[in-house]
Amino acid sequence: MDLKEKWPQIIDAVQDVVVVVDRNRMVVAANDAARKQAKGVDPSSIKTSCREFSRACGYTCHEQLGNCPVDTAIAQKKEVVVPLEQSSRETASEMSATPLLTEAGGVSHVVKVIRDVTGRTHAEKRIQQTRETEGLGVLAGGIAHDFNNLLLAIMGNADLVNQSLPPDTPCRENVDAILNSSHRAADLCKQMLAYSGKGRFVVRPVDLSPVVGDLVQLLRDTIPKSVVLRCDFAPKLPLINADVTQLRQVILNLLTNAAEAIGENIGVITVRTGAMECDEDYFKGAYSENDPVPGKYVYLEVADTGVGIDDQTRNRIFDPFFSTKALGRGLGLAALSGIVRGHDGVIKITSEMGRGTTFRILLPSSNGKVEQPQSSQPLNSDWQADGTVLIIDDEEPVRRIAGGILESVGFRVLSAADGMTGLKIYREHGNAINAVLLDVTMPNLSGAETYQELRTAGATMPVILSSGYNEQEAIERVGCEGLAGFIQKPYRAQQLLETVKHALD
Repeated sequence: MDLKEKWPQIIDAVQDVVVVVDRNRMVVAANDAARKQAKGVDPSSIKTSCREFSRACGYTCHEQLGNCPVDTAIAQKKEVVVPLEQSSRETASEMSATPLLTEAGGVSHVVKVIRDVTGRTHAEKRIQQTRETEGLGVLAGGIAHDFNNLLLAIMGNADLVNQSLPPDTPCRENVDAILNSSHRAADLCKQMLAYSGKGRFVVRPVDLSPVVGDLVQLLRDTIPKSVVLRCDFAPKLPLINADVTQLRQVILNLLTNAAEAIGENIGVITVRTGAMECDEDYFKGAYSENDPVPGKYVYLEVADTGVGIDDQTRNRIFDPFFSTKALGRGLGLAALSGIVRGHDGVIKITSEMGRGTTFRILLPSSNGKVEQPQSSQPLNSDWQADGTVLIIDDEEPVRRIAGGILESVGFRVLSAADGMTGLKIYREHGNAINAVLLDVTMPNLSGAETYQELRTAGATMPVILSSGYNEQEAIERVGCEGLAGFIQKPYRAQQLLETVKHALD
């Protein structure tokens, strides 16, 4: 078979647009894809110019822009690749101009190939966004971890001051103000951890509807009187594997945004829960960390009748520190997206300017069973402890504050600034140490390595893990079993005492 005779059929089989132009930028040949795309113009007509062909296809001609790739290909005698500007930005295309050389080394014609690179462009953009998210997540997680150590010193000192103040002193108001501000800062740290994707704190099987219903009931008074709050909670939903604290943060953020979208106007916020089967088509255009797996999902939906979100804003609403408010608070929806990422969930948004916005959070269903909460006995204020606690933490304020809290109830405290010193203290005091409060992240010898060395040395006392990271992240970093407890920084004096007492009991 003579391939030269079949050449027109071969070119027509190519999905890319292919045209051949002469040195005067006139189209002299075209394949079937070019003829289909150039509406109202015959690209193979000798009267068709590059400019006319580009206009017929909906592209901006580079000749008009002063950087014609055909001219460049002729002048440089090599292939030139350029992106194409289109009237519709839903797709992305690029054009290559390849010169055809004569035997004498000149250029007789140029082959132009236009290729749809929408899929590749979207994939590259998604990879870039993922890298940016991961980079900011690492930064946010590291800041939150270090800031939690500082907050522990502030809150711990405030608690110790409170214990020494008379009940009727006016100074208590100032100390309470310090504690309240510290709690708000701690909540911000939790949002930063959530954005970093470390928001899977204590994951367990959860029934979504009661969680949403309880929180919405508490938040009713925070919704403006001009806004009607409607609820539609599906009964007997499939369970989801989730952290209840993080779910509450999602609900709070969505309700806050819905109320602010309505503003001082009269409006309606509708909160729904339900379950549905989701296929690949349903997930198109949704926000997710990876390609979501089709199947049964439980959803939380918050719809408002507010101002709506335009396309430009919608593309940025999950960016950290982006806000449409005059004084943006930054991490609300970014933290929400981090929480949903941490739960392998999906976010779908529908919005119409002037008519409102609907956020639907979809979380994979689970086959687990709801765990019954264990009742805990409150710690008596006059509890007097006995024994020795070893604190191993590289932060001096943490050692000082935790030691002061434990000593206030009767514990003897030994402290070490790193794992090596902690092991040395254990070898000196042995079984006289009743419990260990162990930090996760330390130089030289990490919390995980220190824990293993303690067990190898024969230590049998309970070990309580402490970290500015959440429990799941901390335990994953340590990777050890047999821990007697965990306490996340920053913690209050009462929390530390209850944790130690529970470990000793």
